[in-house]
Amino acid sequence: MVVNAKRGREEAEEALRLVRDSGGNGVVVLADVATREGCRNVINTAVERFGGWTYWLTTPGLGSTLFSSPPMIDL
Repeated sequence: MVVNAKRGREEAEEALRLVRDSGGNGVVVLADVATREGCRNVINTAVERFGGWTYWLTTPGLGSTLFSSPPMIDL
């Protein structure tokens, strides 16, 4: 699992701790996914660390979006 935060590493680290406590594995990435560069950073991290990605879940405060992979968007 890639846990992303635009800012607030502490909250992202806490989310990752909960994942690890449940037997999962992951990494924290600080990136602004409202930009192509930020999306590329998160995706590249997922590919490098885990060989790819299956779902993209984003919760930007008021809602959430779930994308299946691939395709998502042309990056």
